[in-house]
Amino acid sequence: MQVRYEFHQEIAYRSIMTIESDLIPETAGPWVIIRIDYSLQANTPHGDWFAILDGTNLGAPVLPIP
Repeated sequence: MQVRYEFHQEIAYRSIMTIESDLIPETAGPWVIIRIDYSLQANTPHGDWFAILDGTNLGAPVLPIP
């Protein structure tokens, strides 16, 4: 699962994010954040200020990339 979310300093690796969705109901529920990328443009008027979060289903195994 990957979501783009407004930047908040409290977002942390391995914390839980809860997804709510009427469009894709199977995505709703708790997800563990396994990666965070940032799109921050502090010196650009109306620039991005987002976190891109990758998550895995709570309880699903996280496998290493070979």
